[in-house]
Order: sequence, then structure tokens, then C-alpha cells
Amino acid sequence: MEIYYEQMGFGSPVLFLHSGFSRGILAFSSQILDFQRKYTCYFPDFRGHGRTRSSSLEWSTPQHAEDIIELMNHLQIPKAHLIGYGMGGGVALYCAVYQPHRVASLTSIGQSGFVASMGSEEFEPEWLLQHNNYDFIKSMEDRHLEAHQGNWQEFLRQKVKDWRTYPRLSNEQN
Repeated sequence: MEIYYEQMGFGSPVLFLHSGFSRGILAFSSQILDFQRKYTCYFPDFRGHGRTRSSSLEWSTPQHAEDIIELMNHLQIPKAHLIGYGMGGGVALYCAVYQPHRVASLTSIGQSGFVASMGSEEFEPEWLLQHNNYDFIKSMEDRHLEAHQGNWQEFLRQKVKDWRTYPRLSNEQN
């Protein structure tokens, strides 16, 4: 699998880890100009998201963390600052728990390390169709077409499954 990412700026590496509904560069567009002045910024798309294709539409937060560590290996980044939003915060937490020597700092936005799935039913494909939420459906089709191969329903089922399952860190790991 090849992870799609965008890179800009110069300095210490910062990986921006997007939420489950966005793509790397889109989720952090407001931060790009400020951060690229002092840091080398990386905006990867997770497996099954944005422009990162994989042979399977199945993925999970822990698997994304493994992918991010592999991306760091590929880019020869021994240690990086991680900034995660939503699911990306969970991915950053898993990276920090299982590869702490690779994380210079961690900023988690909207993620605590515990499952918080209230409202997830409103993102199931059947619920969206029943409630005529076609704008959201269209945005998922557009943002992730390459990754989910046009199967937005399976993309959202996988997202809701991950949302209801992860992160599951122990009190000691948090």
C-alpha cells in the first residue's frame, strides 16, 4: 500500500492526522501557512481515506497508527510531532503508546483515548438515506472516491464501526 501525503515547509517534522470524515490537507487547511514557516508538515491520507488506496476497504485506528509509523520509516523520520483531529487524535495516541520514542509531542483535538460513540448512528448509510442527507453523502463520495472505490456506504460502515470500537486505551495507557 502506498500512503498518499502532501509535504510542505522546512524544519522539525509534524504529521497532521485527519478525522475519519476528512482528508489530510483539507482537515488542516487553516494551519498550513503558520506551521510551514517553522516545520516540515506532512498531511497523509489514512488507508481507505482520501487518495490512499488499499486492496481492502477494512481499516481501524490501530492499523492507521501502524501505517503512520511505516510512513515515518519510509520518510526516514525518527521522531515527529503528531497533531490529530478526531480519529487522527486516536491514531496519534496509539502511536505514542506503542512507539513512544517516535513521538516528540502529541496534540489530540477531540479525542480522549476512550470510545465516545454517541451520535454515530446518524452516520450509518441507511440513516443518511432515510433522512435525505445527500449533501453529506456527496461530500463522502467526493473526498474519498479514490480510496473507497466509489463504495461510500462501506466507507461509512467502516467509519462507524471504528468510531464505536476505538480508541480503547487502558487507564495506564492514557
